[in-house]
Amino acid sequence: MKKIKHNESWPASWKYCYPYDEIKVYNNNKRSLGYWYAYKNRQEATFLFITS
Repeated sequence: MKKIKHNESWPASWKYCYPYDEIKVYNNNKRSLGYWYAYKNRQEATFLFITS
């Protein structure tokens, strides 16, 4: 997935969420591997539920 770069013109809520997206989507923080794996598992379960 193409990484979206932080943009100062974003609304405050987007700026607040961006660091979490970096962990969840891009696995940018190697210290948070457990968090990233949990997110990926939830994401896969959600996709399976939607497509079933």
